Amino acid sequence: MTAFGHRVLAVLLDERASALRRLVIAEVARHPSLRPACAEGEPQQLVDHLAAELLRRAAGGELDVPDPETGARQFVALVVQQGLHRSMYGTRALTGTEAAAICEEAADLFVRAYRR
Repeated sequence: MTAFGHRVLAVLLDERASALRRLVIAEVARHPSLRPACAEGEPQQLVDHLAAELLRRAAGGELDVPDPETGARQFVALVVQQGLHRSMYGTRALTGTEAAAICEEAADLFVRAYRR
């Protein structure tokens, strides 16, 4: 889970992606057609990959995740919210220690919530 969190942060805090996100947020009030771009906050491919992994782990008895897609979105939301907050929406690079703390805390909370 921790390694996956690092992948999420890498996608989320990419310099170009962060700049585009800030631009879309700034312009959505004047251009409502941008709303779908704001609503699709998490990278869907990462969510799909994690949901498949959670399904495998649940089938193997490691975790109890009744809805793997929801569980994947929850984990991604934990990482995304903290990543955005601590990086000031991608305007400040996270240190390795900060990124590790975000990922470890999210993984710990997630595993405690879904542990068998």
